[in-house]
Amino acid sequence: MNHYSLPNPADKIPSRGNKFTRWVGRKMLAARGWKIQGTFPNVPKLVLLGAPHTSNWDGYMATAVMLALGLKVEVVVKASLFKWPVAGLFSWLGFIPIDREKAGNIVNEMVATFNEREELWLVMAPEGTRNNAEKIKSGFYRIAYGAGVPIFPVTCDYKNKVVVCGDLLHPNGDIESDLPVLMDQFTSYSQRRPEKLSAPMKAWKAKKGE
Repeated sequence: MNHYSLPNPADKIPSRGNKFTRWVGRKMLAARGWKIQGTFPNVPKLVLLGAPHTSNWDGYMATAVMLALGLKVEVVVKASLFKWPVAGLFSWLGFIPIDREKAGNIVNEMVATFNEREELWLVMAPEGTRNNAEKIKSGFYRIAYGAGVPIFPVTCDYKNKVVVCGDLLHPNGDIESDLPVLMDQFTSYSQRRPEKLSAPMKAWKAKKGE
């Protein structure tokens, strides 16, 4: 049995899909022998922080969870990908086009998007890559703080085959004090390819003696 829960009623969580798509998601989880652990917050807006990202299987598990629970999440992708004939599909999937050549404006654009929407669960990866990132990017934090929305950490524990929902964090504006709280939740579990962890996460695990 999966050890997760949705608030009852989960009336504020963005949702999508139907019985069939939820069935597909459950089958995807069952095919790999995975479960979900934790509680999903009943809030209409948040930044869902998925980390660490060390394998393409992370994406598979994320897709399975979203389908199984009927969650509507959105992801920032390069605007150049939004071309015919896939532009319509990308929009349906919840992709938000961003011009990455104007990286300095991404935070402002996403804060504005949050302010315009009544509901938005934005998925972000703090490392930006699955290959030995040198640092944790702060964009996710600046977006969450600027938009006044919480950060919801979610990670994959490959040893126990569970997708773990962490504790909701309301950013206080000081990333130096908030980041360790998030790092504890991410580095307490086993990754598929630990050798590909970002340098900060490797250092944090070493500091904790894990």
